[in-house]
Amino acid sequence: MAGLDKETLEMILDTLKRYAERKLTDEYLLELDHKDEFPHEVLQELYDPMQLGLHLLFIPEEYDGLGGGAYDIYRISELMAAIDLGVATGVLATFLGSDPIRVGATEKQKQEWFGRIAEESLLMAYGATEPQAGSDLAAMTTKAEPLMENGQVT
Repeated sequence: MAGLDKETLEMILDTLKRYAERKLTDEYLLELDHKDEFPHEVLQELYDPMQLGLHLLFIPEEYDGLGGGAYDIYRISELMAAIDLGVATGVLATFLGSDPIRVGATEKQKQEWFGRIAEESLLMAYGATEPQAGSDLAAMTTKAEPLMENGQVT
């Protein structure tokens, strides 16, 4: 992941700050917290390509994303955490949800899923849990085995 140029990253951060000033008021964030609600509406707006298209940051350019790198994701996550940790967690979970696709998907799967995520502004995440391990990744024992067909991973 090469990452964004400095000007693009700063533009995204500035746009995100302006959005937060307008939409993520203390009253609104306290209401979400009081109701123990996931900020679904906020994430839909953040991922709407007509508003910010934040989800495009973690999608590689060859799949119609911005091709942001680890530093870009860190900067976005840092800013979001300074605004609200709940909203930041929702954003970061979506960034993390792309990792299994990026490292484990076939080219066809990458085209399908990154394409759908980019076009449909899908929210995603991944789950990692086992009865004996909970969410302790180091204690998990399940492993994936590639499904091979004619010498190709399917």
